[in-house]
Amino acid sequence: MNCEKRLRRVLLVCAHFTRNMAYYRAGWRPRTGLIRRTQFWITTNGNFLDIAVLEWCKLFADRHDKHHWRKVVTDRSDFEDDLIDALGPGSNADTFRDYIEHVRRYRDKFIAHLDDDEEAVHPPLDDARAAVGFYFRYVRDQEGAGYAFRGLPLDLDAYYDECYEEARREYRHPGP
Repeated sequence: MNCEKRLRRVLLVCAHFTRNMAYYRAGWRPRTGLIRRTQFWITTNGNFLDIAVLEWCKLFADRHDKHHWRKVVTDRSDFEDDLIDALGPGSNADTFRDYIEHVRRYRDKFIAHLDDDEEAVHPPLDDARAAVGFYFRYVRDQEGAGYAFRGLPLDLDAYYDECYEEARREYRHPGP
């Protein structure tokens, strides 16, 4: 796969993660839980979380995946340092490694397989969103993604907001 195609696919995975995370979060009300509690909406909302986790793992958890940042960015050292900084206060390489393991465990034990763990511990998504946003901006600004953006959002935060609002409307008033 040539460089431009790889960059485009990374941007697509970032956008897919962002959309699924927005759709997942839009289904929840603070303190009261899911907006709609039929089995269809419970399953749908859970699927949004699972797809977001799968997409995130392509970018950060699976070092051998062709979309993993180590296979894409040209300046790995600066990228990793700046990524950790983008995650905010209290973040460092060890805490990020622990976070990756937490997300990977959820994926491996509850999405890819149904292992012996009794209870799923959903990974918090704030760090995942921050990492994806940083990776997306890095590819956009540093890797010369040019053609790769054709038809894709240029701003993941704005895209998240659009997807979130779209999903909120659907959760409140499903149907055509």
